[in-house]
Amino acid sequence: MVGTAAYVNIWVGGERKEAIAIPTDESGVARLQLTLDPNEVNIPISTGHGTIVEKHPVVKYDESFRINVPYVLCGSGEGDHSPLGLKNFSTKEALDHGYASGNTCGKVTATPQPGQVVLFVRPLTFMEKMKQ
Repeated sequence: MVGTAAYVNIWVGGERKEAIAIPTDESGVARLQLTLDPNEVNIPISTGHGTIVEKHPVVKYDESFRINVPYVLCGSGEGDHSPLGLKNFSTKEALDHGYASGNTCGKVTATPQPGQVVLFVRPLTFMEKMKQ
């Protein structure tokens, strides 16, 4: 994703119906801040208006979150070749230990770091796009 304009769609908790679309930076990084202080939140729980685009979202802490990317996940056994698939995470596990997917699409690897989720992805092929 490096060098391309891309978004990561995030849903924090089970109450949120709309995705928060977080633009990635030039390194392919999307940042999300979780907080227990309601005064810091800059994204409402629900707007009823579809996807919310926010470069630096601050969201109320919840026990879980889901990520969707419009790419194929490169982790071993993770790629169902669907850009609509969701990956679920425990917030506590991600904060305490981090998560780094495998990379069957290349040689680059990552070691999980507390507070970080690293997903290796690739664009869909023409045939994969046709199946959508």
